[in-house]
Amino acid sequence: MEITYKKITEKMFENPITNSGKTPIMIVITAIIILQVISLRPYNYNMSAALKIDAHLDPIPEFWPKGFVIYEKGGYDGMYYYYVANDPLYTKKKLHNPYRYQRIFFSVLTKIIALDNNKVFPSVMFGINLFFLGLGMAFVMKILEKYKKNRWWVLLYGLSPPAIMTTMDLIPSSVSVSLGIIAIYYLIDNRIKISVACFAVAMLTREDAVLVFLVVLLWDFWEKRDFSRSTFLAISIIPFLAWHFYIFNSVDGTGLDTSSGVISKIPFIGIFHYFFYEAEFNGVMGIKNAISFSFFIFVMFAVWSLYKTKAYQNIYGIITLIYCILTVFTVASQWDNFNGLNRMFYNIYPFLILSFAVIGDRRMKPVVLLIGGYSLLTFMRIIFIHPVYPYFLS
Repeated sequence: MEITYKKITEKMFENPITNSGKTPIMIVITAIIILQVISLRPYNYNMSAALKIDAHLDPIPEFWPKGFVIYEKGGYDGMYYYYVANDPLYTKKKLHNPYRYQRIFFSVLTKIIALDNNKVFPSVMFGINLFFLGLGMAFVMKILEKYKKNRWWVLLYGLSPPAIMTTMDLIPSSVSVSLGIIAIYYLIDNRIKISVACFAVAMLTREDAVLVFLVVLLWDFWEKRDFSRSTFLAISIIPFLAWHFYIFNSVDGTGLDTSSGVISKIPFIGIFHYFFYEAEFNGVMGIKNAISFSFFIFVMFAVWSLYKTKAYQNIYGIITLIYCILTVFTVASQWDNFNGLNRMFYNIYPFLILSFAVIGDRRMKPVVLLIGGYSLLTFMRIIFIHPVYPYFLS
């Protein structure tokens, strides 16, 4: 009996659903826990190392419990969510950064679950990320089942580079993305109140959820032509605006007008400038930049697939296409960081998979399967070349 790539993939991904929904989720959670343990080994398995608190970048020693890992360099966003969790209402006025304060839900949830014990904040943050990633996977499987696609496709979402890295780095991207997926699921199921609640919390987790919300709001009005329904759905954004009003008046008078500065007004200029004028293509840096450039190729391949299959006509395809278009507006400084790119455009991965589920066109399969290649690279990076930074204990 001849064994071919086609037969193997058809057997794995296109047969009627017969697999337990818990198994893919447990595989992903187990894999990420193992990868996290590997990454923490150089720091004596101290969970605070995942926060990547930088001794020289917005340091707040008052928030460093005894025994926390403090980096000499290499700080990352996890530390800001940790800092905000220590002072969510900005009463202590230590972190003068309104951009970080707009992402409040994750930090507040951490503080509540940890009973305000900041020593356990890192472990709680990791647990929250795992929970919401698993929850998002459960709803992706529900959608896959609806369109007669095998549940195992969900592994490409759960083990996608941004799902792995943001969960390990204690950044709540998986929380926001999962809530967006759940909100759309319940909106399509005409359970509007749940959808409103999920969108509201998603926007308080990460501000880019506003983009997903606005796209869905317009799409839903176009499909239903129901003004009262759209008005009720629009309530979702009120908590986001109210919280921004609070930080606008609390954190040095800024907030709503603060951005991360990663989007350019001119398309392709960031890509062109980085790869033609800044990027090195020798040695390790050459490999790193080649991988970053491959992400641009992957995105263009996704756009082509969406166009050829007309997958852009469903809501999942519309969201995928918009995020793909946004990549060409990314500033040059972001293209030297594959991890950062994936974090910014996290939504491409789950919504591309869901687009394929809805359209069911084989021409989309290659670009979806490419996600598995990026997952393999992510595993290799963590296991073999994960950077280790000098540090000290607080």
